[in-house]
Amino acid sequence: MPPWSYICDVDISGVEIPASGWNTPAYPDKPQRIFEPVCRAVLATVLAHFPGCTARDTMLSRMRPGQVHGFHVDQQTTDTWVTRVHVPLVTNPGAWMRFDGHGFVHFEVGSAYTFDTNIRHQFGNDGTTDRVHLIFDVVRK
Repeated sequence: MPPWSYICDVDISGVEIPASGWNTPAYPDKPQRIFEPVCRAVLATVLAHFPGCTARDTMLSRMRPGQVHGFHVDQQTTDTWVTRVHVPLVTNPGAWMRFDGHGFVHFEVGSAYTFDTNIRHQFGNDGTTDRVHLIFDVVRK
C-alpha cells in the first residue's frame, strides 16, 4: 500500500499564482501564508474529509524546471499532526514525487492528496514549466 492517497477533487478555478514574492529570505521559492478566497475554499473542501481538524503551515511551493529535493523525512513535532496535503495548482508531466520503495507518482491538478511525511520521500520537476502546489498540514483542533 503506497504512503500517499487521493482525497478528493477541488475547484482551483480562480486561484492566482503570484508573479513575485517567491524568494523570501527564510523560505526560498515558498511565499508563506497564501490565503486568497479560493485557497480558503480549497482548504474547506479538503478539511471536510478530516472532521475535528484544521490546517496549519499553509504555503505555496514552486519547483522550477530541473529542481530536485532529495530524499528526506519531515518529522512532525506535535501529537496533533494527522497528515500533509498537496493540492497541485500547476504541473506538467515531468513533475513527480517518489517514496522509498514505491517508485514515482504524479499528482494531478485539481485533486488533493495526502501522505505521511515520516516516510522517506523526494520530489522533483523534470518538465519544462513550473510545478506549484498548495501544501498544508492537517492537525487535530
